[in-house]
Amino acid sequence: MVVVAVTNIIAKFSPRISASIAKFYWMRTKRYSVPQREIECLDKAKKDFVYINESRIAIYRWGNGPVVLLVHGWNGRVSQFAAFVQPLLDQGYCVLAFDAPGHGKSRGNSSSLIEVARIILYLHEREKGYLAIIGHSFGAVAATYAFQLGVKTKCFISIGAPASFPALLSAFFRQYRFNDEVKLALEMDLCKKYEISDLEYLSMKTIVKQFTFPALVVHGKSDVQVPLKSSEIIAESWQNSKKLFIDGGHSSILRKVFLVNNCIEFINDSMRAEAVFTN
Repeated sequence: MVVVAVTNIIAKFSPRISASIAKFYWMRTKRYSVPQREIECLDKAKKDFVYINESRIAIYRWGNGPVVLLVHGWNGRVSQFAAFVQPLLDQGYCVLAFDAPGHGKSRGNSSSLIEVARIILYLHEREKGYLAIIGHSFGAVAATYAFQLGVKTKCFISIGAPASFPALLSAFFRQYRFNDEVKLALEMDLCKKYEISDLEYLSMKTIVKQFTFPALVVHGKSDVQVPLKSSEIIAESWQNSKKLFIDGGHSSILRKVFLVNNCIEFINDSMRAEAVFTN
């Protein structure tokens, strides 16, 4: 790839420019076609568009009641959670979700951790809190970052999430074949952006150590995009968590009835436990 070769050369003379080029590819997103079963679910939602930090974001709402927020993963979409919507509605919950920047019906062709976290924060303030958050892959990471911005929830469900942010970055560089000089430049750029000294501070395994509210950590046993070990590490780092490892791939797991039922049971159990503690 010519751009990569040129960027690798530029890094020797201008790390800042090489970091900007690499960041463009790092933040770039891709949309995929939506199956009919997912379209039918979206058609039943109340849709809205809001501007958050100058990005036009598509918001979806089903039903009324305590809010369960769904956060999709990188290059994903709200409709991948279609199997969750009706069962959550049957429990009397309101289902809320959004397409991240550069995804689904939201505008743009790029996204970032902080952008998604700020959308979660915006909706948190608008909805006066969440009952539960279910995050898939990158969406789970963004949700945990949002907790540091002030977002509150009664319980959290992580599905197929990567444990290490630096590992994600390393995989990106292997894919595009940027050299070490470009890698270092982008790492420094991201550290400056997030006001941190080490990218490990953005890792889910690091962030969740401070949390005590209940979490369910889920992973598909045949996931080839994010290793099962990632969720094992996250569960070990989270003080009050349970593990659920089931058959399924990285995204196909979201269509599993067994997973949906277990997630709802976990949310209900968390609410009952809190009620007992409060009383």
